[in-house]
Amino acid sequence: MDFKFFTQVFVTLLVIMDPLGNVPIFLSLTKDVAPKAQRLLALQAVLVAGAVIASFALFGQEILSYLGISIPALQGSGGLLLLLVSLKFLTGDSEKH
Repeated sequence: MDFKFFTQVFVTLLVIMDPLGNVPIFLSLTKDVAPKAQRLLALQAVLVAGAVIASFALFGQEILSYLGISIPALQGSGGLLLLLVSLKFLTGDSEKH
């Protein structure tokens, strides 16, 4: 395998998964859990996330074609979702809990 390709894939996955940004979220969700159970939950989360990413990397095109979704349609819908989220942030329209 090409070292440059491996580095690009590694950096891309690192940015997507954002491990440092997810640590506070994980700790707040598992604050009442024993440390040993926290480690097991962290391992389980990493394995599941890795399996999902690997599955879509290997079979994503087949899944999309089975569902009848083209890449441009997926890109367009993703762009619309980003637009809606950014408009909510700009307008301050958030649900009060």
